Amino acid sequence: MATEKISFATSGDDGDGRLFAPAAARNADAILAALVPHLPTSGIALEVASGTGEHVIRLAKATPRLVWQPTDIDPERLTSIAAWTAHSGATNIQAPLAYNAVEEAWPGAPMNVLFLSNLIHLISEGAAKQLLTHVAGALVPGGVLAIYGPFKRGADYASEGDARFDAAIRAEHPDAGYKDIGWVETELSGHLMIKHDTLAMPANNLMTLWRAP
Repeated sequence: MATEKISFATSGDDGDGRLFAPAAARNADAILAALVPHLPTSGIALEVASGTGEHVIRLAKATPRLVWQPTDIDPERLTSIAAWTAHSGATNIQAPLAYNAVEEAWPGAPMNVLFLSNLIHLISEGAAKQLLTHVAGALVPGGVLAIYGPFKRGADYASEGDARFDAAIRAEHPDAGYKDIGWVETELSGHLMIKHDTLAMPANNLMTLWRAP
């Protein structure tokens, strides 16, 4: 479980390889509204653990002068990302890359933006620590880091539903589960990242925004 992402995606009926994640459909508008105002008008944006590809096509359409590089570790999800890209007609999305941000630093040129959603609660604390080290090192000076997902606030859950969801994750993968947002902030501050804001999102999620030094 150190590197494997739990999947909540399902296949569609079109036979073109696209996967569908209900959570991605539900939270896409809120993510766009929160994230896009903080993004540069141009540059290259890296999405870590792109999953089905449903987020990156929305982000690309909302930021036509940013070039998006989606990534994932799973061949089926990489196929889905490519299929969603083709279906969307977006021209500012590069071919998806197989990249494990837990196990290796970003091997390419530093990015202007790095976006990560709904991953940290699905991996172990040790894996999350490695992940945060690698994403902090993947940005140009002043580059934007955005992390979205469910988090604990100290020792507390935001709702009973969050507590149940965390328990369900840990029942299947005991080393995974919700992380305290304060722990994430401490880890990023240790890499000299500069906190910009943490935004409350629908369904008790958070988006935390940082800049590289």
